Amino acid sequence: MNARLILPLLSLVLLETSLIAQERANPLLSEQVSCNQDQLNSLLDRMELIFPDGPVTGRVSHATLFISFGTGGGYRGSEVRAETRSHFPGLRANPPTRSDCLDSTERMMGFQLSLQENQFLLNPERPPLDQLLLARIAPQTNSTSIQCLLPDDHRLRLGIGPEVQPFASILEINNVVQVPAGRVSEGAVASASGASRNLSTAGLIDRCHNLLTGWDRRTFTLLERMLRPHGYFVDSDGSASYFDQEVAVFRGIDPHTYRVDAYSIGKDPATGRGMPVGRSSYELVIGWDDAGRWTTGSIRLLPLCIDGQARDCSTMEGPAWIFIYPPILPDFGLRGDPPSAVFVGRGLAGLAESATVDWADLLADTVWNGGVDRD
Repeated sequence: MNARLILPLLSLVLLETSLIAQERANPLLSEQVSCNQDQLNSLLDRMELIFPDGPVTGRVSHATLFISFGTGGGYRGSEVRAETRSHFPGLRANPPTRSDCLDSTERMMGFQLSLQENQFLLNPERPPLDQLLLARIAPQTNSTSIQCLLPDDHRLRLGIGPEVQPFASILEINNVVQVPAGRVSEGAVASASGASRNLSTAGLIDRCHNLLTGWDRRTFTLLERMLRPHGYFVDSDGSASYFDQEVAVFRGIDPHTYRVDAYSIGKDPATGRGMPVGRSSYELVIGWDDAGRWTTGSIRLLPLCIDGQARDCSTMEGPAWIFIYPPILPDFGLRGDPPSAVFVGRGLAGLAESATVDWADLLADTVWNGGVDRD
Protein backbone atom coordinates (compact mmCIF):
# COMPACT_ATOMS: atom_id res chain seq x y z
CA MET A 1 0.00 0.00 0.00
CA ASN A 2 1.15 3.52 -0.76
CA ALA A 3 2.82 4.97 2.31
CA ARG A 4 0.98 8.24 1.77
CA LEU A 5 -2.31 6.38 2.31
CA ILE A 6 -1.27 4.52 5.44
CA LEU A 7 -1.12 7.53 7.75
CA PRO A 8 -4.55 8.93 6.76
CA LEU A 9 -6.12 5.50 7.18
CA LEU A 10 -4.44 5.04 10.56
CA SER A 11 -5.67 8.46 11.63
CA LEU A 12 -9.23 7.54 10.66
CA VAL A 13 -9.03 4.31 12.66
CA LEU A 14 -7.73 6.13 15.74
CA LEU A 15 -10.38 8.83 15.37
CA GLU A 16 -13.14 6.24 15.07
CA THR A 17 -11.85 4.42 18.16
CA SER A 18 -11.80 7.69 20.11
CA LEU A 19 -15.33 8.58 19.01
CA ILE A 20 -16.60 5.13 20.00
CA ALA A 21 -15.09 5.60 23.45
CA GLN A 22 -16.70 9.03 23.80
CA GLU A 23 -20.11 7.82 22.65
CA ARG A 24 -20.40 5.09 25.27
CA ALA A 25 -21.98 7.65 27.60
CA ASN A 26 -23.10 11.24 27.13
CA PRO A 27 -22.71 14.17 29.50
CA LEU A 28 -25.96 15.22 31.19
CA LEU A 29 -27.20 18.50 32.56
CA SER A 30 -27.88 18.85 36.27
CA GLU A 31 -31.62 19.20 35.67
CA GLN A 32 -31.62 16.02 33.56
CA VAL A 33 -29.97 14.07 36.37
CA SER A 34 -32.50 15.47 38.85
CA CYS A 35 -35.37 14.52 36.55
CA ASN A 36 -34.06 10.94 36.28
CA GLN A 37 -33.70 10.76 40.05
CA ASP A 38 -37.24 12.01 40.59
CA GLN A 39 -38.69 9.48 38.14
CA LEU A 40 -36.98 6.49 39.74
CA ASN A 41 -37.78 7.60 43.27
CA SER A 42 -41.42 8.18 42.32
CA LEU A 43 -41.58 4.71 40.81
CA LEU A 44 -40.11 3.18 43.97
CA ASP A 45 -42.88 4.92 45.93
CA ARG A 46 -45.33 2.89 43.85
CA MET A 47 -43.69 -0.52 44.25
CA GLU A 48 -43.58 -2.95 47.14
CA LEU A 49 -42.57 -6.52 47.85
CA ILE A 50 -45.08 -8.81 49.55
CA PHE A 51 -44.02 -11.97 51.38
CA PRO A 52 -46.27 -14.59 53.00
CA ASP A 53 -46.11 -12.69 56.29
CA GLY A 54 -46.85 -9.32 54.66
CA PRO A 55 -44.96 -6.40 53.08
CA VAL A 56 -41.25 -6.08 53.70
CA THR A 57 -40.60 -3.88 56.71
CA GLY A 58 -36.93 -4.46 57.41
CA ARG A 59 -37.33 -7.25 59.96
CA VAL A 60 -37.43 -10.63 58.25
CA SER A 61 -37.02 -10.69 54.50
CA HIS A 62 -33.79 -8.70 54.08
CA ALA A 63 -34.64 -7.97 50.46
CA THR A 64 -33.21 -5.40 48.08
CA LEU A 65 -35.26 -3.94 45.23
CA PHE A 66 -33.25 -2.36 42.37
CA ILE A 67 -34.74 0.01 39.76
CA SER A 68 -33.07 1.60 36.72
CA PHE A 69 -33.97 2.73 33.21
CA GLY A 70 -34.53 0.14 30.47
CA THR A 71 -34.87 0.55 26.74
CA GLY A 72 -37.38 2.90 25.21
CA GLY A 73 -39.70 4.35 27.83
CA GLY A 74 -39.47 1.33 30.14
CA TYR A 75 -37.80 0.44 33.41
CA ARG A 76 -35.94 -2.62 34.59
CA GLY A 77 -34.61 -4.07 37.79
CA SER A 78 -34.44 -7.01 40.14
CA GLU A 79 -35.39 -8.11 43.63
CA VAL A 80 -32.53 -9.76 45.49
CA ARG A 81 -32.68 -11.88 48.62
CA ALA A 82 -29.23 -10.86 49.83
CA GLU A 83 -29.06 -13.12 52.84
CA THR A 84 -26.50 -11.69 55.23
CA ARG A 85 -24.83 -14.99 55.98
CA SER A 86 -24.00 -15.34 52.29
CA HIS A 87 -21.85 -12.21 52.72
CA PHE A 88 -20.70 -12.83 56.28
CA PRO A 89 -20.61 -16.62 56.76
CA GLY A 90 -19.79 -16.38 60.48
CA LEU A 91 -22.45 -13.85 61.45
CA ARG A 92 -25.88 -14.98 60.31
CA ALA A 93 -28.09 -15.21 63.38
CA ASN A 94 -30.71 -12.49 63.01
CA PRO A 95 -33.03 -12.62 61.18
CA PRO A 96 -33.16 -16.43 61.22
CA THR A 97 -33.28 -18.56 58.09
CA ARG A 98 -36.93 -19.31 57.36
CA SER A 99 -36.67 -22.20 54.92
CA ASP A 100 -34.29 -24.58 53.24
CA CYS A 101 -34.61 -22.40 50.15
CA LEU A 102 -32.40 -19.72 51.73
CA ASP A 103 -28.81 -20.88 51.81
CA SER A 104 -25.40 -19.37 51.25
CA THR A 105 -26.28 -18.15 47.74
CA GLU A 106 -28.41 -15.21 46.73
CA ARG A 107 -31.89 -15.41 45.25
CA MET A 108 -32.95 -13.02 42.50
CA MET A 109 -36.07 -12.13 40.53
CA GLY A 110 -35.48 -9.96 37.47
CA PHE A 111 -38.31 -7.89 36.00
CA GLN A 112 -39.13 -5.20 33.48
CA LEU A 113 -41.86 -2.57 33.31
CA SER A 114 -42.84 -1.70 29.74
CA LEU A 115 -44.88 1.37 28.92
CA GLN A 116 -46.85 0.42 25.84
CA GLU A 117 -48.99 2.44 23.44
CA ASN A 118 -52.31 3.93 24.47
CA GLN A 119 -55.24 1.55 24.31
CA PHE A 120 -58.95 2.22 23.85
CA LEU A 121 -59.74 -0.97 25.79
CA LEU A 122 -63.19 -2.48 25.12
CA ASN A 123 -65.16 0.75 25.25
CA PRO A 124 -64.37 2.98 22.25
CA GLU A 125 -66.11 5.92 23.93
CA ARG A 126 -63.58 6.05 26.78
CA PRO A 127 -60.41 8.13 26.38
CA PRO A 128 -57.34 5.95 25.76
CA LEU A 129 -55.21 4.85 28.70
CA ASP A 130 -51.51 4.07 29.06
CA GLN A 131 -51.04 0.33 28.76
CA LEU A 132 -48.48 -1.12 31.20
CA LEU A 133 -46.80 -4.52 31.33
CA LEU A 134 -44.91 -5.82 34.37
CA ALA A 135 -43.06 -9.03 33.53
CA ARG A 136 -40.69 -11.39 35.30
CA ILE A 137 -37.45 -12.11 33.42
CA ALA A 138 -37.02 -15.88 33.62
CA PRO A 139 -33.27 -16.12 32.79
CA GLN A 140 -32.60 -13.62 35.58
CA THR A 141 -34.74 -15.39 38.17
CA ASN A 142 -33.72 -18.19 40.50
CA SER A 143 -35.49 -17.01 43.63
CA THR A 144 -37.72 -20.02 44.18
CA SER A 145 -38.47 -23.55 43.12
CA ILE A 146 -41.41 -25.91 43.51
CA GLN A 147 -39.90 -27.10 46.82
CA CYS A 148 -39.68 -23.47 48.02
CA LEU A 149 -43.18 -22.57 46.91
CA LEU A 150 -45.02 -22.42 50.22
CA PRO A 151 -42.39 -20.98 52.57
CA ASP A 152 -40.69 -18.62 50.14
CA ASP A 153 -43.32 -17.27 47.74
CA HIS A 154 -43.32 -13.52 47.29
CA ARG A 155 -44.88 -10.94 45.00
CA LEU A 156 -43.89 -7.64 43.43
CA ARG A 157 -46.61 -4.99 43.18
CA LEU A 158 -46.84 -1.78 41.21
CA GLY A 159 -49.35 0.54 42.85
CA ILE A 160 -51.25 3.52 41.51
CA GLY A 161 -49.39 5.98 43.68
CA PRO A 162 -49.03 7.31 47.19
CA GLU A 163 -50.90 10.52 46.44
CA VAL A 164 -54.08 8.56 45.60
CA GLN A 165 -54.31 5.28 47.54
CA PRO A 166 -51.04 3.93 48.91
CA PHE A 167 -50.18 0.53 47.46
CA ALA A 168 -53.49 0.06 45.66
CA SER A 169 -52.13 -2.49 43.22
CA ILE A 170 -52.68 -2.29 39.48
CA LEU A 171 -50.03 -4.84 38.49
CA GLU A 172 -48.62 -7.80 40.40
CA ILE A 173 -46.27 -10.68 39.56
CA ASN A 174 -44.67 -13.35 41.72
CA ASN A 175 -41.46 -15.33 41.81
CA VAL A 176 -43.03 -18.77 41.41
CA VAL A 177 -41.46 -20.63 38.51
CA GLN A 178 -43.64 -21.81 35.64
CA VAL A 179 -44.05 -25.56 35.98
CA PRO A 180 -43.95 -27.96 33.01
CA ALA A 181 -47.12 -28.62 31.03
CA GLY A 182 -49.44 -31.05 32.73
CA ARG A 183 -48.53 -30.04 36.27
CA VAL A 184 -50.39 -27.71 38.60
CA SER A 185 -49.09 -24.13 38.39
CA GLU A 186 -49.83 -23.25 42.02
CA GLY A 187 -50.56 -19.65 41.07
CA ALA A 188 -47.50 -18.73 38.99
CA VAL A 189 -47.90 -15.20 37.63
CA ALA A 190 -45.03 -14.29 35.33
CA SER A 191 -46.56 -11.11 33.88
CA ALA A 192 -49.42 -8.71 34.40
CA SER A 193 -50.83 -5.96 32.22
CA GLY A 194 -53.13 -3.09 33.00
CA ALA A 195 -54.09 0.45 32.05
CA SER A 196 -53.76 3.61 34.12
CA ARG A 197 -53.20 7.36 33.77
CA ASN A 198 -51.47 7.61 37.12
CA LEU A 199 -47.95 7.10 35.82
CA SER A 200 -48.49 9.78 33.18
CA THR A 201 -49.82 12.16 35.80
CA ALA A 202 -46.74 11.47 37.93
CA GLY A 203 -44.41 12.19 34.99
CA LEU A 204 -43.18 8.60 34.64
CA ILE A 205 -44.16 7.96 31.02
CA ASP A 206 -42.28 10.70 29.16
CA ARG A 207 -38.50 10.44 29.36
CA CYS A 208 -36.48 13.35 30.75
CA HIS A 209 -34.12 13.07 27.75
CA ASN A 210 -32.92 10.56 25.17
CA LEU A 211 -29.22 10.64 26.09
CA LEU A 212 -28.93 7.30 27.92
CA THR A 213 -27.05 4.70 25.90
CA GLY A 214 -26.81 0.92 25.77
CA TRP A 215 -23.56 1.33 27.67
CA ASP A 216 -25.42 3.09 30.49
CA ARG A 217 -28.05 0.35 30.67
CA ARG A 218 -25.34 -2.32 30.69
CA THR A 219 -23.68 -0.46 33.57
CA PHE A 220 -26.97 -0.32 35.50
CA THR A 221 -27.30 -4.08 35.12
CA LEU A 222 -23.74 -4.77 36.22
CA LEU A 223 -23.90 -2.47 39.24
CA GLU A 224 -27.06 -4.29 40.26
CA ARG A 225 -24.95 -7.44 40.61
CA MET A 226 -22.12 -5.70 42.45
CA LEU A 227 -23.74 -3.25 44.88
CA ARG A 228 -25.18 -4.43 48.19
CA PRO A 229 -26.37 -1.63 50.48
CA HIS A 230 -27.02 -2.26 54.15
CA GLY A 231 -28.40 -0.50 57.18
CA TYR A 232 -29.53 -1.72 60.58
CA PHE A 233 -31.65 -0.71 63.52
CA VAL A 234 -32.01 -1.87 67.12
CA ASP A 235 -35.32 -3.37 68.25
CA SER A 236 -36.98 -2.60 71.57
CA ASP A 237 -35.52 -5.83 72.96
CA GLY A 238 -32.00 -4.68 72.09
CA SER A 239 -31.48 -6.99 69.11
CA ALA A 240 -30.22 -5.65 65.78
CA SER A 241 -32.06 -6.20 62.49
CA TYR A 242 -31.26 -5.23 58.93
CA PHE A 243 -33.35 -2.81 56.93
CA ASP A 244 -34.67 -3.92 53.59
CA GLN A 245 -33.45 -1.69 50.78
CA GLU A 246 -35.00 0.02 47.76
CA VAL A 247 -32.34 1.24 45.34
CA ALA A 248 -32.41 3.58 42.33
CA VAL A 249 -29.40 3.43 39.98
CA PHE A 250 -29.00 6.27 37.49
CA ARG A 251 -26.49 8.43 35.63
CA GLY A 252 -24.60 11.46 36.93
CA ILE A 253 -23.56 14.58 35.04
CA ASP A 254 -20.17 13.35 33.83
CA PRO A 255 -20.19 10.37 31.41
CA HIS A 256 -18.09 8.38 33.90
CA THR A 257 -20.29 9.18 36.91
CA TYR A 258 -23.20 7.09 38.20
CA ARG A 259 -25.47 7.66 41.16
CA VAL A 260 -27.16 5.36 43.68
CA ASP A 261 -30.01 6.23 46.05
CA ALA A 262 -30.43 3.46 48.65
CA TYR A 263 -33.54 3.78 50.82
CA SER A 264 -33.69 1.87 54.11
CA ILE A 265 -37.22 0.49 54.52
CA GLY A 266 -38.79 0.38 57.96
CA LYS A 267 -42.32 -0.22 59.20
CA ASP A 268 -45.07 2.36 58.95
CA PRO A 269 -46.82 2.18 62.36
CA ALA A 270 -50.06 3.49 60.85
CA THR A 271 -50.41 0.95 58.03
CA GLY A 272 -48.01 -1.87 58.96
CA ARG A 273 -46.40 -1.56 55.53
CA GLY A 274 -42.88 -0.71 54.56
CA MET A 275 -41.83 2.94 54.40
CA PRO A 276 -38.50 4.70 53.77
CA VAL A 277 -36.78 5.87 56.93
CA GLY A 278 -33.72 7.39 55.28
CA ARG A 279 -31.74 7.61 52.04
CA SER A 280 -28.03 6.90 51.59
CA SER A 281 -26.86 8.48 48.34
CA TYR A 282 -23.61 7.46 46.67
CA GLU A 283 -21.60 8.76 43.73
CA LEU A 284 -19.56 6.28 41.70
CA VAL A 285 -16.85 7.09 39.15
CA ILE A 286 -16.08 4.39 36.58
CA GLY A 287 -13.09 4.68 34.28
CA TRP A 288 -12.75 2.66 31.09
CA ASP A 289 -10.22 2.30 28.28
CA ASP A 290 -10.73 2.57 24.51
CA ALA A 291 -11.72 -1.10 24.36
CA GLY A 292 -14.49 -0.55 26.90
CA ARG A 293 -12.80 -2.36 29.77
CA TRP A 294 -13.47 -0.85 33.18
CA THR A 295 -10.30 0.41 34.87
CA THR A 296 -10.25 2.42 38.10
CA GLY A 297 -12.56 4.87 39.81
CA SER A 298 -14.04 5.72 43.17
CA ILE A 299 -17.13 5.72 45.37
CA ARG A 300 -18.24 8.20 48.01
CA LEU A 301 -21.19 8.52 50.33
CA LEU A 302 -22.74 11.94 49.85
CA PRO A 303 -22.86 14.07 53.04
CA LEU A 304 -25.97 14.50 55.16
CA CYS A 305 -28.49 17.04 53.91
CA ILE A 306 -28.46 20.42 55.68
CA ASP A 307 -30.63 23.56 55.67
CA GLY A 308 -33.49 22.06 53.69
CA GLN A 309 -31.22 20.50 51.06
CA ALA A 310 -32.93 17.65 49.21
CA ARG A 311 -30.50 16.69 46.42
CA ASP A 312 -26.88 15.60 46.21
CA CYS A 313 -26.95 14.53 49.84
CA SER A 314 -28.04 11.73 52.20
CA THR A 315 -30.84 11.71 54.76
CA MET A 316 -30.05 8.43 56.55
CA GLU A 317 -28.59 9.32 59.93
CA GLY A 318 -28.30 5.80 61.33
CA PRO A 319 -25.65 3.23 60.44
CA ALA A 320 -25.64 2.57 56.69
CA TRP A 321 -23.04 1.29 54.28
CA ILE A 322 -22.55 -0.28 50.87
CA PHE A 323 -20.34 -3.05 49.57
CA ILE A 324 -19.01 -3.36 46.03
CA TYR A 325 -18.40 -7.03 45.29
CA PRO A 326 -17.22 -8.84 42.19
CA PRO A 327 -20.40 -9.64 40.20
CA ILE A 328 -22.54 -11.90 42.34
CA LEU A 329 -23.92 -15.01 40.67
CA PRO A 330 -27.23 -16.00 42.25
CA ASP A 331 -26.59 -19.72 41.84
CA PHE A 332 -22.95 -19.56 42.91
CA GLY A 333 -22.74 -16.75 45.46
CA LEU A 334 -19.80 -14.42 45.85
CA ARG A 335 -16.83 -14.48 43.48
CA GLY A 336 -13.61 -14.24 45.41
CA ASP A 337 -13.05 -13.36 49.04
CA PRO A 338 -15.65 -10.98 50.59
CA PRO A 339 -12.99 -9.13 52.67
CA SER A 340 -11.58 -7.85 49.35
CA ALA A 341 -14.82 -5.96 48.65
CA VAL A 342 -14.88 -2.16 48.70
CA PHE A 343 -16.74 -0.98 51.79
CA VAL A 344 -17.85 2.59 52.52
CA GLY A 345 -20.55 4.19 54.64
CA ARG A 346 -21.35 5.95 57.88
CA GLY A 347 -22.10 4.99 61.47
CA LEU A 348 -19.50 2.28 62.14
CA ALA A 349 -16.18 2.90 63.87
CA GLY A 350 -13.34 3.38 61.40
CA LEU A 351 -15.60 3.22 58.34
CA ALA A 352 -14.52 5.57 55.54
CA GLU A 353 -17.12 7.53 53.57
CA SER A 354 -15.13 7.28 50.31
CA ALA A 355 -12.69 4.90 48.66
CA THR A 356 -10.89 4.21 45.41
CA VAL A 357 -12.24 1.30 43.36
CA ASP A 358 -10.20 -1.01 41.16
CA TRP A 359 -13.00 -2.03 38.80
CA ALA A 360 -10.62 -4.07 36.66
CA ASP A 361 -9.69 -6.19 39.67
CA LEU A 362 -13.32 -6.68 40.71
CA LEU A 363 -14.25 -7.73 37.16
CA ALA A 364 -11.16 -9.86 36.51
CA ASP A 365 -11.78 -13.13 34.62
CA THR A 366 -15.38 -12.28 33.77
CA VAL A 367 -17.00 -11.72 30.39
CA TRP A 368 -18.28 -8.44 31.82
CA ASN A 369 -14.79 -7.01 31.31
CA GLY A 370 -13.58 -8.92 28.30
CA GLY A 371 -12.60 -12.14 30.08
CA VAL A 372 -13.68 -15.67 29.30
CA ASP A 373 -15.09 -16.79 32.65
CA ARG A 374 -18.80 -17.18 33.38
CA ASP A 375 -20.89 -14.05 33.76
